[in-house]
Amino acid sequence: MPPRLYMPAEYPRLPAIDIGRKVTAPDISKHFIDFMKNDNIGLLANQLLVVSDRADKGSMDDTCIAISELMSTALDYPKTGIVVCCYYPSRWSEC
Repeated sequence: MPPRLYMPAEYPRLPAIDIGRKVTAPDISKHFIDFMKNDNIGLLANQLLVVSDRADKGSMDDTCIAISELMSTALDYPKTGIVVCCYYPSRWSEC
């Protein structure tokens, strides 16, 4: 049993993008291609591991929590169409 237990994080659910009309086959194809181009969950997961390994507070570090929220949004991309911009602030590499 772990020495400490934490409640699961609750991030706000972002609304899906409304295109204002019925979805067509070309819309689905474009969404899939956009998803493949913007699928950056692996990059975020690797960055989370690096930061949590280097941070004094481990995965409870504020930067790790911020990355986790980005990961949550990135995982919802197929449902919402909201792309997570995967940039690396300089503070991430300083942990």
